[in-house]
Amino acid sequence: MNELTFPTSQEQKKIASLLRKIFNREIEIISKDKKKTDSCEFYFVLNNDKSVRFILPKKNGCHLLSYLSPSTNYSKIILLLLKILYKLRLFGYLPSTSLYSISGLRNIRWSKYGWTKAQPPNVFIMVGTEKRTQNAVLFLDDSHNLKNTLIVKVSINKLSNLKNEYNVGRVMEANSTQYVKYNSEENFLTQNYYSGYKKVTDLNNRHVDYLAGLVLKKHKKSGSEVKRDILNIFNSIDEEHKLCFPDLKPLLETVKNTSLFYRAHSHGDFAPYNIIYKKNSKKFIIIDWENADLDGLALNDLFNYVYIKDCLFSINKSSNLDSFLYLMSQNYFLKIDAEFNLEDFYQYKIIIIIREFLLRLKDAGSKDVYVKYLYELIRNENEKKCL
Repeated sequence: MNELTFPTSQEQKKIASLLRKIFNREIEIISKDKKKTDSCEFYFVLNNDKSVRFILPKKNGCHLLSYLSPSTNYSKIILLLLKILYKLRLFGYLPSTSLYSISGLRNIRWSKYGWTKAQPPNVFIMVGTEKRTQNAVLFLDDSHNLKNTLIVKVSINKLSNLKNEYNVGRVMEANSTQYVKYNSEENFLTQNYYSGYKKVTDLNNRHVDYLAGLVLKKHKKSGSEVKRDILNIFNSIDEEHKLCFPDLKPLLETVKNTSLFYRAHSHGDFAPYNIIYKKNSKKFIIIDWENADLDGLALNDLFNYVYIKDCLFSINKSSNLDSFLYLMSQNYFLKIDAEFNLEDFYQYKIIIIIREFLLRLKDAGSKDVYVKYLYELIRNENEKKCL
């Protein structure tokens, strides 16, 4: 790679537009024939479709790559190699990585994000998966002390779930996130950083204990209420996605109107990548409460964890997880001294996979890998019903 490479005109405009949304100010990608005193050099790592994956400064990046917090041993090895290349200033030689010079990032008033140090932070930007509620995540890094790091989530689309996290996530006792700032006009939310590590593991009894603590024991929904909620979600999605209804309707009809479902506080994306384990401890904290729900459904987070782990982290997808899910569900209800049988299990399962499928479809679209996975579960349940 040359010392400085430049994006095409179209890519340049796309990247500059993204940065304007993130920082709410004029940003420019510097061309070869231009020089500006306020320009800074950043590494840009792009996805296969040329969209931005993450951005980090060429110089003074003390802890930045550590925030990637990999979940698998394979990823940990890759991250170690990235850190070595970054330290040796060879990071830009990697495929899909370029070194751009950007104007407009200096003299930002970092205090508006809750940054209290006189020295400006080093900034590491990660851009989330493209969806309706897409966010970018900024790590404001103190080169001298990792504990001073702040995480800033910035909405880069008109639709945002940050307000929900700030209002709903704060009142949940199970959420230990420390919120620093919320700005509704610029759509950003600042949080304290939690150090630790991630790992991919099967759902275990510690997870079950945690989730059972979110159940609202005295409050239940009838099957008719739950089905009405699902139809409301279905009616809110785009017309192009409603072709799935013939597969959903017969399955939804198997849920009895008289069935009763426990309510619960719900995280909304309880998955391996959202659990931070404390070093040398069995304790963990849950991050990313953007989809939190004070009136969610019991077992929803439990099922979600098992399905996401199977979808994203299993080499050979399981054709039948029911026996494991049933065992974990029994342990879950045992924690709240509630009865639970096989019929209850399948009623919950049908409701959860349909509801989760529609919510994910609405937000991420039909090409999302987890949406496809959930739809396959729905088709499999329909086939069982026809046998």
